[in-house]
Amino acid sequence: MISSSLRFFSNCAYREFSSEKHSDTVVIFFHGFPADSGKNEDIAEQISVAFGFSTYIFEYSGLGNSSGDFSLSNSIKESESFIKYIITSKKIQRLVVVGHSWGGLVAINLIEKIPEISEAILLAPLVLLPEEETAKITLLEFISYEKEIRKKQYCIEQLMEEFYFIKRNCSPLQKLTPITKRNMKIAIIQGNADDVCPVSGAIELQQKIGASAKLIRISAGHWFENRIQLMAAVKGILGSKL
Repeated sequence: MISSSLRFFSNCAYREFSSEKHSDTVVIFFHGFPADSGKNEDIAEQISVAFGFSTYIFEYSGLGNSSGDFSLSNSIKESESFIKYIITSKKIQRLVVVGHSWGGLVAINLIEKIPEISEAILLAPLVLLPEEETAKITLLEFISYEKEIRKKQYCIEQLMEEFYFIKRNCSPLQKLTPITKRNMKIAIIQGNADDVCPVSGAIELQQKIGASAKLIRISAGHWFENRIQLMAAVKGILGSKL
């Protein structure tokens, strides 16, 4: 029996799937930007059903069911605070973070900050940060969407300043020392047809981490349209230590 509930941590909403089995493994998902925050709820629920793990989908401020305004840099800080909250509220032996796209960048930054994280699964992670003009186009599209759909106003200059900060201080390829020192198990699942976060970034990430990183390439685009294939890959990774 699986229960599902939408809860809140400060401004941030999160979806929890819990099982009667009361496993001491916790899996926390971090979504992309400005992707649908509920994109991987199907995977989180099936993991809880299959293994009895407690799974969480975290939503950054300003996105999904969360209140407030979205911030690139604050999304990392909020995610760190949320994980620390979960660590203090549950008995955990195995803590796995799963990050898709922007969430992959978030997950890698969290590993540096939180030693309790034991493993990571990176779904088409944002490894190679875009050039300035590409980033600006993406952020302008986000501003237009937020103004039309959520009636929110964002400033392109402020968002670009945050992008520059992320590029200087949070680039995934600069954050790998804790992973290599701890020989942490990292799985990278990458779609061969991804035109958002290219395969080359996943390959470079795997090579820089070394033997503890496994790259799994599947027939999919950035959004992993073949959910059955993605689910099989994720289950195979999580089940390998049972």
